[in-house]
Amino acid sequence: MSDSHAYILDQLEENNAIGYMMLPDGSLRSNEAFLPVHSLPAGGDYTTVEDLLSFAQALREYRLLNKENTERLITKQVATAVAGIDYGYGFEISAVGNARWFGHRSVWPGADVDFRVYPDLDYTVAVLSNYDAPSARRIADYLGAAATQGNYITDYID
Repeated sequence: MSDSHAYILDQLEENNAIGYMMLPDGSLRSNEAFLPVHSLPAGGDYTTVEDLLSFAQALREYRLLNKENTERLITKQVATAVAGIDYGYGFEISAVGNARWFGHRSVWPGADVDFRVYPDLDYTVAVLSNYDAPSARRIADYLGAAATQGNYITDYID
């Protein structure tokens, strides 16, 4: 993962996207005023689809943790208030039909990320959006539904 970093406001990366928030009047505004000076435990990091795919592959191949601890990481530990979504150790856990997935979502003004690994299908969905939520979730829901029906998309969408 060579393009994932903690955000430092005075050290913007050359290729960082600018996020856009929808204002009540329907206009868009840059999210730069809402970015943290330094990363926070709940946000302020950035990554790429390619790095998320590398992370998913490392998890599936047990290169980060052994099989026993990886399974513990992605097994339900806590129920959430959201129907159909539970929480493991750092990951949301759910299913589309009979296809289980684990992953994480990140929401920030002007940014939305949805990352899901479907271990039984050997399929990963990684959507990064520079618009407010639920922009990434809508696409991830669509791609997850397509995957569970065997309609695999094997490239990424720009």
